[in-house]
Amino acid sequence: MVLEVVGGVTLAVLAFSGGLKGNAFMSWLPLDLTIASVLIVVLCVFFRAVRDVMNSDISLNSILPLSLWIVFLFPVMGMMDTDFSNEKVRILFSVTLLCAVAPTGIFRSRVAQIAFLAGLFLISLLSAGGTAFGSDNYADDYSNRLTLEGSTTIMTAQMVSAGGLLAFLGAFSPLPKKWRIASLLLAPVLLYVSILTGSRGPVVSVVISIVAIVLVAKSLRKYRVQGILGAVAVIGLGVYQAMQSGSDGVGRILTFVSGDDAAGGSGRSYIYSLALETSLENPFGIGWGSFLKFGHGYPHNILLEILVEGGVLVFIIVVILLMTAVLRLYRRSEGMLATAFLSILFVAFINAMFSSDINGNKLLWIALFAAFVIARDEDSSISGPDRDTSGDMRAPVGMTSTSPTPHWSPGPAH
Repeated sequence: MVLEVVGGVTLAVLAFSGGLKGNAFMSWLPLDLTIASVLIVVLCVFFRAVRDVMNSDISLNSILPLSLWIVFLFPVMGMMDTDFSNEKVRILFSVTLLCAVAPTGIFRSRVAQIAFLAGLFLISLLSAGGTAFGSDNYADDYSNRLTLEGSTTIMTAQMVSAGGLLAFLGAFSPLPKKWRIASLLLAPVLLYVSILTGSRGPVVSVVISIVAIVLVAKSLRKYRVQGILGAVAVIGLGVYQAMQSGSDGVGRILTFVSGDDAAGGSGRSYIYSLALETSLENPFGIGWGSFLKFGHGYPHNILLEILVEGGVLVFIIVVILLMTAVLRLYRRSEGMLATAFLSILFVAFINAMFSSDINGNKLLWIALFAAFVIARDEDSSISGPDRDTSGDMRAPVGMTSTSPTPHWSPGPAH
């Protein structure tokens, strides 16, 4: 049980370690937060693997991310020999690879899945508090946009808005009624704080994800009307609070949504066009990190980045994996665990279409490969937290236990 909880929570910390480690509250750590998180996650994966081998309960789930990363080796051959490219590859084949492989082992336990979501939610609450009430929380000297001390506006918004999405889903969870109400009330507050950062991608991502999950999740089928009304209320209240605050971040996001953001819009459009034209001229890719030769570190769109640097074949494989992951989680979304992971995959992917690069979107890789170990709700009456929940990619061996894991299915939002 301890291994599962530590693994799940630490994986959540690793997903956002880049935005947390610069904060003053992390100064007590003798190690860099990312390095510390990596070491703990590696140990959890190792001990989980040892225990599975000892119990003859070996999982084959890690083959999928490892196979993808073997494909990722091909763009290494054609990349530029620069410090930027070398650093990108080093992170891609260490930290980012771990974020892809770790869920296939750690998330075999339902306890670890819940611990991961709880970790994300706790990080969101702490980040929102630090952003709203911190002493050094202004993003720059010429605006009143907020950020978590030691972080960026983009990373702050990602952390806070992810919690807002989970808070919204908490209103439909099997929690006691008072906690469901509290969760629903907390959702617009977290959305409000994320809007104050003025970071467009994460805010747009969470709004789209809230609407999408209400419309597609099987667990919310009986509560579709309540879900739609709740989504309208949460989004409307969060936006209204932000507009009343006089924050510069509100105007920045509204101009982006309305299409009036001439500077930001035209800049991104140029980069997207450049990436697309370059990919057409180089169907096998220009190599990881080589987009820098055009004056930009990356195209600010993960699919375009993979297309232009990795090539058409790598692009097609990633798109197929993404579509398969969404379909698997949708089919399993009778329960709230699968629904929560589907919503995290939604928000992480949409955000990756606007912000950061292939290494900066660690949450996307975690959610993507988590989809291949999340079980159907009807298959989840498994014995104990240590039993496999992946269903189809398991080497079966007759191991049984007597302590059932509780079912997590949705309750109505009152």
